[in-house]
Amino acid sequence: MRRLARAGIVPVAAAVLLTFVPAVAEDAPAPDDNGDQIEGVLVFGPQYFADSTNRDSKKFEEYRDVPNGLVIERLDFLWQPDPHWYLDIAATDVTQRDTRLRVEFGRFDLWRGTVRWSENPREWTDQAYQLFAESQRGVFTLVDPLQAAVRAAPASVDADADLEWDPGTKGFIIKNAIAQGAQPVEVGHQRKTGGVGFEYTPTRNWILSLDADRERRTGTAPQTLGMYFSLAPAEVAAPIDFKTDTATAAAEYASRIWNAGVRLSHTDFATGRTFLRWDNQLFLVDEAVNANTANPGRMQMSQAVGYDSNQLSLFGGVNLPMRTRIDASFSEGRTTQDQPFLPMTINSLLTPAPLPATSFDGEHRTRAIRLNVSSRPTKSIRWGAW
Repeated sequence: MRRLARAGIVPVAAAVLLTFVPAVAEDAPAPDDNGDQIEGVLVFGPQYFADSTNRDSKKFEEYRDVPNGLVIERLDFLWQPDPHWYLDIAATDVTQRDTRLRVEFGRFDLWRGTVRWSENPREWTDQAYQLFAESQRGVFTLVDPLQAAVRAAPASVDADADLEWDPGTKGFIIKNAIAQGAQPVEVGHQRKTGGVGFEYTPTRNWILSLDADRERRTGTAPQTLGMYFSLAPAEVAAPIDFKTDTATAAAEYASRIWNAGVRLSHTDFATGRTFLRWDNQLFLVDEAVNANTANPGRMQMSQAVGYDSNQLSLFGGVNLPMRTRIDASFSEGRTTQDQPFLPMTINSLLTPAPLPATSFDGEHRTRAIRLNVSSRPTKSIRWGAW
C-alpha cells in the first residue's frame, strides 16, 4: 500500500485511527483476576485514487488491486478468556483481491487449531484483444466468412516494402479483422488458497499435527497458437481451471538432546481443461494435399493434466558437545498420472495410427537424503557442512 500511496492513492483510515486507537486503549478495562484479556488493532476506512498515470497497470504490478471504497488494511485481535485458552485473528487487505487471513485458537501447551485463507491476482496485461471467440471452454472459433476470405486470398507479401501487408493478401485481411473486430479479453487468473490445521502436544515431548489445504486457480493465461501455422501465428486467452489438494500428517518426538519425526503427505492435482482447440486462420475446413497429408481446418494441443503424489519423510537431529548439531532427513515420493490420451489428430481427412493405450499410466519416484552439521566451538568460530 505504501508504494500505491506514492502513486496518488489517499488512504483516509490511517489518520483517523491514529487518534482513535489511543483513546480506546485508555478506556479499555484491565484484565480481571481470571485472566480475561482482549487486545487488538484495526485499521480501516475508505480510500480512492486521487491521481495515477497507470491506474490499470498489470504486468509489472501483478498483485495490485486497490478498489475505491471501504478497505480493512489490518486487523489483529487477541482474546484470552483465561490463562489457558486463546483466540488470535490476523487479517490484511480485507475486501481486496490480495487478502490474507489467519485464525488460530486453542489451549496453551496442549493443542491449537488454525484456519488460513489467502488470495491474489495474476494479471498478465490490461491491453489484450482477441479475434477468436470462445464458443466452449477451451474451444476457440473464427467466423466462417473470415476463414473463407483468407483461404481465397493470395499469400501475404509486402511488394512495396512499406512494412505493411499488401491489400488483399492473407496477412492484410487478418490484420484488418483484428483491428475492426477483435474484442477485449481479460488475461489473468485469481489464486485462492484455504486450509485448516490441528496440532496436539499430549506431553512435553510429543507433537502431532494434521494439515489440509486447497488451492484454486481460475481465469485465463496467454497461449500462443503457432504450432504448424507458421504463416498465421495467433494467441488466445486460454482458460485456467486448476485445483490442488494437499493433506499432511506428522509426528515428532523432541527432547533437549535429540528429536525424530515422520511426515506423510498426499497431493492431488486436477484440471478442468485438458485440451485447447482452435480454428485455423488459413483454412475453413480440412483440405487434402495428398494421400498422407491434409491441411487442417482446426488444431488441438494438450493442456495440464491431473496427477496424484505421495511422499514419506523421516527426519531427526541430535545435539553434540561444543555446540554442535547434526540434522538428517530422508524422503521418498511417488507421483502417478493416468489421464486418457487425446486423439492423435482431429483432422477428418487423416486416419491416425492406433494409440498404444487409452491412457498414460505413468509414474515417477524421487528420493532425497540430506545431512547437515553445524557447530560453534567458540564465540568467534563457526562452521558448517552438508
